[in-house]
This record gives sequence, structure tokens and C-alpha cells, in this order.
Amino acid sequence: GNGAYSLTLTSNTQTTGIEYEPNDSGASAQSISSGTAILGNVASVSDVDWYKIELNEAGTLTARMDVDALESPGWVLAIYDSSNNLLGSLNCSWTDCRDDGVAVSVGASSAGTYYVGVASASSYSSFDGNGAYTLTVTASSETTGIEFEPNNDLASAQSLTPGVAMSGSVASVTDSDWYSIELTEAATLTAQMAVDTLESYGWDVRIYDASDNLLGSFNCSWSDCRDNGASLSVGASAAGTYY
Repeated sequence: GNGAYSLTLTSNTQTTGIEYEPNDSGASAQSISSGTAILGNVASVSDVDWYKIELNEAGTLTARMDVDALESPGWVLAIYDSSNNLLGSLNCSWTDCRDDGVAVSVGASSAGTYYVGVASASSYSSFDGNGAYTLTVTASSETTGIEFEPNNDLASAQSLTPGVAMSGSVASVTDSDWYSIELTEAATLTAQMAVDTLESYGWDVRIYDASDNLLGSFNCSWSDCRDNGASLSVGASAAGTYY
């Protein structure tokens, strides 16, 4: 053929709810408001779209991504605090993003600026379409039942209350989330894990005493965790801190 096409460009005065480039770094991150949907697109496998949101107090930050197209490369989303601590992340492709959207919630430990980055989940495979997505970041003042990073070692372990569910996320393959619980006497300690998604990598849960003795562990993946949850009970021989 002759390569012919018809191209039409239109414009309007709408300036909210749309991504503005360049926003390829934290320094050029686009300011967004809680609960306001932003329509953006990952222009290439090297493009990263950065957004920032200001919080007036500690709370919970939830980032939700929705897309309309099936894309094999998929998207990766990550949330950071102003000290560049990775608080949580998600990635999705094909129907994972499209049908129901995906979201991740993280604890924001103080007032300040928080950053959300969106990029291609592949470093070599281009999007079939335009990499378009809708991002909505919502902030709340809820501080209970949510993981707060950094809690990557025993020294920074987050305190738990017996019987209170904790919502957390393993942000990367190198991330370890540590928690501590105080017992006033010898007891049986039970850890229960429940998840909503199928994950091939799975999760590994371990229980230690204050002397770093491994008391028990379990791991689960795919439907093992999701369908019925997984749990482990160990004996705590004395009062003290357990991890």
C-alpha cells in the first residue's frame, strides 16, 4: 500500500487528572492529591513516571492501579518515603491489572512527602499499546493494623498486639519484615498468614526467641496461603520478646 493514514489532534482546557512529563525522577515528581485519579502512560521500557503526595500526619497510604488493555510487559508500582525507603510495591500484567485493578497499602510513619513510581515491569519488551494506566493514591489517618517500614531487622522490628491482624507487603525479594511481641509468661505462640493473591515465590515465616533460637517456620506459595491460610504454633518457654 502507500502507508496512508488520517491523523487528528484535539485539545481541551482540562488540566487535572492527567500526567505531565517530564516526571522521570523524584526531583521532577508530579504533585497529586489524595483520592484524585491520574491518567498516565509509560512511554517506553525506560520511562518511569514519578508522583508525590504530601501527608499532614502519619497514616495509611494506598496506591491503586487500573488499566484498560492487556499488556504482556505489565507495570510495576513502588512507594517510597522521603528517605528513599521502599515501603511497598506491586506488579501486574495481562488480566491482573485490567479486570479488577490492583492496590497496595503501606504505613506512612510520619507527616511528609511520599513518592510513587510507575514503570514497565519489563526492561526489554515494549507495550503493545501505549502503556496507559489510571493511578489513584489515597491517604487516611489509620495507623493500626498496617506495617511500617523500615522493619528489616530485629533492631527495627515492629511491635505486634496479640490477636490483632497486621497488613504488610514484602516489597522485593530482598525485603524482610520483622515483628516483635511481648509475652508476660510462658505460652503457646501461633502465627497465621492469609493472602489474597497467587504468588509463585511464596512467603516464608519464622519465629525466634530473644536469644535468636529458631522456634519454628513455614512457607507457602500459590494457593497454599490463599485458600485456607497457613499457620504455625510453637512453645514460648518464658516471658520475654519473641520475633
